[in-house]
Amino acid sequence: MFILRFFNALACLLLIPLICSGNAFALTVTVDSGFRSQWLGPGMEYMEDESTGLTAQAVRQRDHWQTFDGHEVNFGFSDSVFWLRFSVDNRSGVDQQLLLDNQFPMMDSLVIYIQRSDGYQQQQRLGDAQPAYMRQMLHSHLLLPLSLPADTRADILIRVQSETGLQLPIVVWEQDAFLQQDHPFSIMQGVLYGLLIALVIYHLIIFLSVRELAFLHYSLFNLFLLGTFCGLQGVAAAYIWTESVTINDTLVLVSMAGAQTFSTMFMNGILGIPSARPRLGKLMYGIAGIACVLMLASLLAPHRWMAKPVLLLIVGYRSVRTSCRRPMNA
Repeated sequence: MFILRFFNALACLLLIPLICSGNAFALTVTVDSGFRSQWLGPGMEYMEDESTGLTAQAVRQRDHWQTFDGHEVNFGFSDSVFWLRFSVDNRSGVDQQLLLDNQFPMMDSLVIYIQRSDGYQQQQRLGDAQPAYMRQMLHSHLLLPLSLPADTRADILIRVQSETGLQLPIVVWEQDAFLQQDHPFSIMQGVLYGLLIALVIYHLIIFLSVRELAFLHYSLFNLFLLGTFCGLQGVAAAYIWTESVTINDTLVLVSMAGAQTFSTMFMNGILGIPSARPRLGKLMYGIAGIACVLMLASLLAPHRWMAKPVLLLIVGYRSVRTSCRRPMNA
C-alpha cells in the first residue's frame, strides 16, 4: 500500500511540469537586468482563422498552432484573420516599463490581449483603421506600453487583420532603449524629407527657367516619393491627418503610382530611350500611362482593389528597367 501511494505521488509530481507547460508559449522574451530589445520572428506561434469569427477565448483553447521560422512575420495579402502569441517574462528583479513596437504602421487592425501572471488583464486596439489621436502613444509606429512588475510573466495574444499586407515586424523594447534609438532615427528621417523637398523645389525652379520636361518629371517624381515615404512610415497619419482613417492608404497608393509614372517619363527622356530603342521606349510610355491611370483610380477605388495592381506594376517596371541596363545594341 505504501509503495502504491509512493508511485502515485511520484507520478503526480512528474505530471506537474507537463500541466504547467501546457499554457506556456513557444516564444518567450526573457527580460533581465541588461535587456534592451528583442526582435520577434523565429519561434513566434500563429494560427490562421479563415472564418474571421474566432474570439480570443476560443483561440486560447485551440491546440493547432504553427511556429514561424522566418526572420520577420509576414503573411502577404490575405482575407483571413491571423492570431499570434508569445510571452514576456520579467526576471530582472525590478519593475519594467516595456514597449511593444509594430514597425509597419499601415496595419489595419491589431487587437492585443495581455494576461499577466498576477491576474492583471488588458485589451488594446491599434492600427490605421482608427484615428491616430486615439493611440496611447502618438508615434509613427504602432506602440503599446507594457508594464511588467518584477517576477511576473505576460502572455500576449494578438489578433491581426488588414487589407494592405499582413506584415508584422514586432520588437519588444525597454522603454529608455527605444527612446535612445528613436531620436537619431527621427533626425535622419527629417534630413531625408528635407532633401526630397529641396530636390522638388530645385528642379521645379530649373524647369521654370529652361522649360525642359525632364526637370519637371524629376521634380514630380521626388514629390511623390516623399508622399510614399510619409505614408509607408506612418508619419503623415500620426502627425498630419490624425483624425482620418482613409487618407493615408490613398496617399500611399497615389504616391507610389505617381512616382512610377514620373520616374518612367524621366528615364525615357533623360536616356533617350525612344530614339535608341523605339520598342522599349513605347513600352516605357505604356507603363507610365498605366501608372497614371492607376494613380487616378486610387483616388476613387477602395484600397483593397488597387493595392495589388499598383504593386504588380512596380514589379513589372523593375523587369523593364533591368532591360534598360543592357547595351543599346543588344
